[in-house]
Amino acid sequence: MQPNPDILSAPSPRVMAVDALRGFALLGILMMNVLFFSGPSQQIFGRPLSETPFPWAYGLVLVLAQGKFYGLFSLLFGLGFAIQMDRFAARGEQPGRRFRRRLMVLLGFGLLHGTLLWMGDILAIYALIGLLLPAFARCKPRTLLVWAIGLLIVLALIGAAIAGLVAMGAAFAPQEMARSFAAQDQAMAAETARSLAAYGSGPYSALFTFRLKELFSNYGMTLVLAPHILAMFLLGLWAWRKGIVQDLQAHRPFLKKLALWGFGLGLPGNLLYGYLLGQGFTVDGTAKALLGMSLSAFTSPALTLGYAAGLVLFVLGPGARLGAWLAGAGRMSLTNYLTHSLVMTTIFYFYGFGLFGRMALPLALGIGILLWVGQLFLSRAWLQRHAQGPLETLWRRLAFGRATA
Repeated sequence: MQPNPDILSAPSPRVMAVDALRGFALLGILMMNVLFFSGPSQQIFGRPLSETPFPWAYGLVLVLAQGKFYGLFSLLFGLGFAIQMDRFAARGEQPGRRFRRRLMVLLGFGLLHGTLLWMGDILAIYALIGLLLPAFARCKPRTLLVWAIGLLIVLALIGAAIAGLVAMGAAFAPQEMARSFAAQDQAMAAETARSLAAYGSGPYSALFTFRLKELFSNYGMTLVLAPHILAMFLLGLWAWRKGIVQDLQAHRPFLKKLALWGFGLGLPGNLLYGYLLGQGFTVDGTAKALLGMSLSAFTSPALTLGYAAGLVLFVLGPGARLGAWLAGAGRMSLTNYLTHSLVMTTIFYFYGFGLFGRMALPLALGIGILLWVGQLFLSRAWLQRHAQGPLETLWRRLAFGRATA
């Protein structure tokens, strides 16, 4: 069966570039998630960077990946929403209703993913926040941009306010703060031991129970980032409404400026973010770490936009061949994302190779890169015979009763 030339999979330069972004985003998402797949997150997050195993490896992930690639997927999610709305409207269908049906199926995928495979699911969060997008469907581009910037400002102000409160607590009630952080350290040590036991030794009933607890904790923490996710959704919708994506060649000057500003502000900003967050959630470091998180409300989107504009320019020019390989993986992004969880949990959890908490982070990251490269080849081979990935087909059949939307 040959691929169907619909708007999301036709081999035009525009669609190839967008799909290539998805394929590239898969790498960044996997590099970030390896930190959770391979061992207890409590051994890394919250501790000073100097006390983590292989701080240089974690530092690279922190500066270059954390927050940037779920932001890139969010940008592409908003873009996909815009494309679907126009497609459904052109057919005389009710776009909002059909989009919500897609989101309900995505929510189901996410909940199954989180409960049966891995606690770090983000699909359910995308589905829930995505329900807000139809409210912005008729907004003018300027309005979308104002909303996106406003949401990021709100997120930054909240982080800065919390950092200020923590700093005041450390200054005016140091003994109480010290006792609170000592209790926090004990709780984190106990949680680390439970994580190692559940994922590293089992039995499955203990793993399942612990995973559910971590899943809902993860959903709660991720919802705190809802302003960032929604802002990136809106920037994707803005890019479509402005006509940038429809004619990338004509917008090359804009993309060059965006890449320059994105990297120019994003790289130094994220180095500062990494330094501040690397102070750890300690008595002396928490206020700085929270200030770093506040700063990331703008530095992460800046680098995300730099990545997006830079890669689009590359695949439209000398990187067209690589872009085609990335696009194949991007067209199967749901299948590939869920395959990450299946493969990596099998490698690290007790029912597979049982390497949870036992592998050095650089080696775990190397395995993740090998998995991603393998998916480039497997995606290309699959798409030579099929129109879309297996889970993409299932998603559309469950939402619309057929493989095409």
